[in-house]
Amino acid sequence: MLRLVEQQGYYDRYRGVRISATGRRFLVEEALVWTVMDELGGRIGQAATFSRWTRLP
Repeated sequence: MLRLVEQQGYYDRYRGVRISATGRRFLVEEALVWTVMDELGGRIGQAATFSRWTRLP
């Protein structure tokens, strides 16, 4: 998935289990992940957003 983000600049089908800052597990679905660039066009990391998630036990 990260290779696709690097190649095309984004990936819009990410699905996976994440852990919140408070330690709760949740499933993210249909997340958008993209490459963050600086003002000179240099790659500085990735970012993501999602609106579909489910708490896990």
